Amino acid sequence: TEQVSPKHYAMLKDRVLLAQGEPQIYGTQFQDDGKGVLRPQATEDWEGVEERRDAMGLPTLTEYAESIKETYGQPYDLTPLPLEDSKWPTTQAMESDDRHEEG
Repeated sequence: TEQVSPKHYAMLKDRVLLAQGEPQIYGTQFQDDGKGVLRPQATEDWEGVEERRDAMGLPTLTEYAESIKETYGQPYDLTPLPLEDSKWPTTQAMESDDRHEEG
């Protein structure tokens, strides 16, 4: 039986939560804030997000945002968007964790 990596589980969990109108848990989904700045979509317990990311083998939010900036050429702000501004699905959702395998 093939197991899902914790990293991919975290990304899927965040997508499903956002699609259900709930805040994400791991901060894997970013979107353009309408001013050209990439920001994390609504995230539950923002103060604990780094610990949750670490437990799943994800890079820090700063490392993650830097990889998104490099990929998409847009600046970022690590202030999460409010839930009402977090749209899923959206063509502006950033999924850099999918595109960059972190060591």
